[in-house]
Amino acid sequence: DQFHMIVDMSNPEKPEEAGRWWLPGTRVGDSEAAPERQAIDTGFRLHNVNVYPDHPDRAYMGYIDGGAIIVDISDLSNPSMLSRVDYHPPFPGFTHTALPLFDRDLMVVSDESVRE
Repeated sequence: DQFHMIVDMSNPEKPEEAGRWWLPGTRVGDSEAAPERQAIDTGFRLHNVNVYPDHPDRAYMGYIDGGAIIVDISDLSNPSMLSRVDYHPPFPGFTHTALPLFDRDLMVVSDESVRE
């Protein structure tokens, strides 16, 4: 599976790593238990991430078999998961996009169809 690197691009000629984040339980040596795998394992990895100018301290992620995730990125050197909605299992995975509707206090989450 994957980790996510936050890169400081303030000097485009010399990008620098600012921080890292991974889904708890997916890194070797994690203290958290590994998440349950799907029968058709497409992995715990990012499909889509959105960071909005009016809410620059949050990353909204569609995380394939990991569900919809909100990460606090207010401290780029120490990102942390705020929320995770994971409904696979029992349903097959492949969460595509997490789209917050800020003015309604809602989030729309879409999945791709990966089997009948």
